[in-house]
Amino acid sequence: MMKEREPQEPRISLQGMKVLQTFMDNASRSMSGSEIKEIVHLSTGTLYPILLRFEEVGWLESKWEEADPSKIRRPRKRFYRITSTGLSKASVVLNQFARETPAWT
Repeated sequence: MMKEREPQEPRISLQGMKVLQTFMDNASRSMSGSEIKEIVHLSTGTLYPILLRFEEVGWLESKWEEADPSKIRRPRKRFYRITSTGLSKASVVLNQFARETPAWT
């Protein structure tokens, strides 16, 4: 019987820390990818892989909005929310980085 592997910690870049900080600042609500993009000023090619990495390890969860694209006349949005695991991990990562990089704060 094979033992199920724990997800590895994701690679954390400066852009990833900006994304984590955005979720820490808005921990009580879900945000669309486009909203996050506007806050952190990242391209979609940078942002969405970060969101996927964080979701794969359980730091974020996401769901599609329950709207009919033909009625709202745009594609549905995917909303992301930080998990309790994500909150504790982000807190550790951001605090450690702030201690090592005083200019961050």
